[in-house]
Amino acid sequence: MKHEAYYKKKKRGQAMIITVVFFLFILTTIIVGVSFAVLRQVKSGQNLIRSKESYHIAEAGLENILYKIENSIDYSDIDIFMINGYFGTTTVSDISGGKLVVSEADRDGSIVKVSASIYGKTKDKDKNKNKNKDWSIQNWNEIE
Repeated sequence: MKHEAYYKKKKRGQAMIITVVFFLFILTTIIVGVSFAVLRQVKSGQNLIRSKESYHIAEAGLENILYKIENSIDYSDIDIFMINGYFGTTTVSDISGGKLVVSEADRDGSIVKVSASIYGKTKDKDKNKNKNKDWSIQNWNEIE
């Protein structure tokens, strides 16, 4: 009889260990699944931040050139600039009645292009100068 009671107690311990190991396995599986979901969301958030920063860098380059054109400040047709350690390029080309300005920025592989078409009317007789023009911005958009 003593031996039967001893073996029953021992078997209860084995069942408890198997139950604990089973629940640990289930909890580990749940934690790993949740961790992967959280890491995917973090990576998605980082990509969104890079994309927005790239957009704002490109937009800043575009606004800089538009300011120079509007205020008759010298500018080059291709301008390379740097904001917060990231580079952008702005290109100005002539179109019928105005100018097309395209700005591109790259923030860690997230490349964004922004463009604007500007049109001006000359107020004075000297049509070759940008001075004294009323510039209007049209078609400000992001290029895919």
